[in-house]
Amino acid sequence: MLYTLTVAAYQAERGVAPRLADLNREFPASAAQPRSSGAWNRAKAGQGLPRNAEAPQGLLMRRLEDRYPHVVESYRWPLWKLAGRAPLTLAEIHWLMVELPVGVQRILISVFPNGRFWRPSGDLHADVEMIASLGTFDGLMGLVALLREAEMVQDPRAHGRAYALMLTQLHLLGKAFGSFHLSGAFAQFLRERFASMELILQGAYELVPGHGGRLTQVRFMLPNRFDEEAALRFRADWTGIQSSDADEIWRLWRAANDQQRAAAGRRLNSRR
Repeated sequence: MLYTLTVAAYQAERGVAPRLADLNREFPASAAQPRSSGAWNRAKAGQGLPRNAEAPQGLLMRRLEDRYPHVVESYRWPLWKLAGRAPLTLAEIHWLMVELPVGVQRILISVFPNGRFWRPSGDLHADVEMIASLGTFDGLMGLVALLREAEMVQDPRAHGRAYALMLTQLHLLGKAFGSFHLSGAFAQFLRERFASMELILQGAYELVPGHGGRLTQVRFMLPNRFDEEAALRFRADWTGIQSSDADEIWRLWRAANDQQRAAAGRRLNSRR
């Protein structure tokens, strides 16, 4: 992303696309003599990010901030972590909501003068509709945050609604990115990333090879976010429950879900 936006800004300014040697010369990663290989080679390959402008070694970002400030601004968007495939805890999702632009942040997070924050446990569906009504790029980032929260709290209907509304607002990426190529590629990534929803077995962990022996939360990607039978099969397979017993668990689980939905409907009607 950083490489593509910088190339687009450089080409708009000079009428020609830069070579890696040009970027290393214009925006070196250190005060030493710029070389044809370095931070920009890694950035192009997606193998590493340069230091932040505030860091002592952040010469590249400081020069880039002076020349193309909009490129550095996008580098700091919370969108990247929210849209990524790396697992996030609910607390991490809420912290990224705090980092959203103020207009969106105030809808999702209560900020108090004593430096404390609170994410009200209200109606997630109402939050989705309110954020989507903004019709801005900031609101689009807010929808992605709500997609992650709906995934973490296992609310497929809020996830499905947020996804449908996000699709109608992907065109907002064009102006925000300043690159038709990059905005189109990222829009396609968002379509694929949130087309389904992870099933998270709350409180369940397992040891996964290659993770250093650490406990990893149990997660499955559902073929469809509303495929509750697939969710039951994943649960049954993981716990080793026989299919005959799984049918009874499914009946109890569906009954509990119906009660939760009815309670949510009553709360929404009382607000109206």
